[in-house]
Amino acid sequence: MVRKKILDVVALLAAALAVSPAGAAMRRPQAHVVADMPMLFRGTSPAVNVMVNGKGPFLFMIDTGGQGKARADLSLVGQLGIAPVAQAVSGDGSGHNDRRLDVVEFDRLNVGGIEFRHVPALSREYNRSAKLTPIAGILGYNLFDGYLLTLDFLARRVRLERGALPPADGKTVLDYEAPYDTPIVEMTMAGLRLVADIDSGDIGGISFPQALVQALPHLGEPRVVGTGRTISNEFEVSEIKLRGNLRIGEHELADPVVRFNAIHDNINLGAAFLAGYVLTFDQKNRRVRIVGRPE
Repeated sequence: MVRKKILDVVALLAAALAVSPAGAAMRRPQAHVVADMPMLFRGTSPAVNVMVNGKGPFLFMIDTGGQGKARADLSLVGQLGIAPVAQAVSGDGSGHNDRRLDVVEFDRLNVGGIEFRHVPALSREYNRSAKLTPIAGILGYNLFDGYLLTLDFLARRVRLERGALPPADGKTVLDYEAPYDTPIVEMTMAGLRLVADIDSGDIGGISFPQALVQALPHLGEPRVVGTGRTISNEFEVSEIKLRGNLRIGEHELADPVVRFNAIHDNINLGAAFLAGYVLTFDQKNRRVRIVGRPE
């Protein structure tokens, strides 16, 4: 009799959970990991080993700021004997230095055991800097549009999952736009509402347009810290400390040091800044989760 009462209680609890919000949450499909890889690095930018057309492994950088699904270094194209299938125009953002480049196609691109077929890749020289680890190519974040892509800089892992992020809460999960294939999130700087690109392919930290830097309150004067290079241009890079708080969701940084140059006209959150976080991109729902290091 006691056993029957216990079973009846269990059955009632199960029925209640099935119709209650808690029960619905328990039954909601969870993200399912389908690939989990070591995060390697090119400078501060994340990279992974991949197989191309059954050969490899080859080191590919992951670039959330790069358009398209993939890029191929000329060395890889020559090594695998891949013939161009088309041409495309690429530039440096200034609007004055466009170049025509070959497009090749990877028959098979294997990333963490997941095989992508017939992947187009713009081809050029990506290893002009002797200071950076050579790469065979680049994986654009659009390659992973059927998955949740997690760049876990803290644990140095790259994960692909099936599932979806919860709705944006304005704290750790944010909505984003991607008008030019780069996730763009809202942020504030000194109370001013702005938008910023999340760009893991940029090895730098935070960069601002020069005109915006001049308009914001700052501490001290700018100083030249180096040079930058694009596909067809080279330019000076300066650095300055802004006065005020930079805020993205619940994450806040006081008096950030930012870089700027005369070429770019957008705010960029590069890999050196992203290195303090775990980021998960849900391209289907245009959401990104940003989790910081536990305090």
